[in-house]
Amino acid sequence: MAVRLLTILRGLVEAIFQRGTLAGTWYLLASGKVVFRVAVQRVGRRWRGDWHHPENFQFDGTSFTNVSGSLVKESTKNGQNIAGGIELVFEGAEPDNYPYSMIIHEINSGAAKISFEGTNLQELPLVRSPSRELSEPWDPGRSYDVAVAHSTSAEMEAIFAADQNNGAPRHEPLQAATSGDQQGRNRTSQLLESGQLNSGSDFYHAAFVFQHGDCATDYLLSHLLALAAVARGRHDALWIAAASLDRYLLNIGQPQVLGTQVRTESGAISEPFDRALVPKSLRDALRVPPTGEQTLSNGE
Repeated sequence: MAVRLLTILRGLVEAIFQRGTLAGTWYLLASGKVVFRVAVQRVGRRWRGDWHHPENFQFDGTSFTNVSGSLVKESTKNGQNIAGGIELVFEGAEPDNYPYSMIIHEINSGAAKISFEGTNLQELPLVRSPSRELSEPWDPGRSYDVAVAHSTSAEMEAIFAADQNNGAPRHEPLQAATSGDQQGRNRTSQLLESGQLNSGSDFYHAAFVFQHGDCATDYLLSHLLALAAVARGRHDALWIAAASLDRYLLNIGQPQVLGTQVRTESGAISEPFDRALVPKSLRDALRVPPTGEQTLSNGE
């Protein structure tokens, strides 16, 4: 009886896997174009897959660049079930032929996530789209962005709110005394180093926290955080990127170049200020008002 029951249960499990929503074709989109097509099927208790992709590409976790060449098809040498999904093992390209694993985790019947074992790349979204095919030709000089959802840290939001209350208000002149919270900066550093800050908003909030620091390295880190925020979609972080750069330059004894730093008492632009370096077109791109039109409302 026990053996019969076990056989029935095994058959049910096999039937569930056979009907599993991971079977079929999945697509990874970047800037609306298909860059990966992964077709998977179950064969007995194993999985098989074919991965189609451009011959040449570089990927930094969010964007594909230097995309060129004809389409390449790679087939699995092995595939198996793992918790919440499947693992597909590919042989790898010559001359090394080093095997590598593609992990596909199921979300629902129409969505999944793909990652590659042994890399620091995060999971990327896959969708079903039977009518789509891999896009050609590619523009090697273009960046193709993947719409990756990054969760925002509630703790970082709280640190940012406390910093805005304790430090210089957002619209206070940037030359005002920095009275930010060292404890908040320390905790932000810990969150950053442990990989808990990922979204554009996370980097945006962290940039303001370090803009209220008290040394050149704080301002430089603020500038880098603001750049990361812009890269993750927070384009309003351009202002803090400009302001932190100017503050850093003044702190190391160099002229500011965008004129974001103003004096608390008069609102006049702080000197030294290199007015000739940055043309209007670049100021416009960085959303910095033209020289002579800086006001106290252009604060943090």
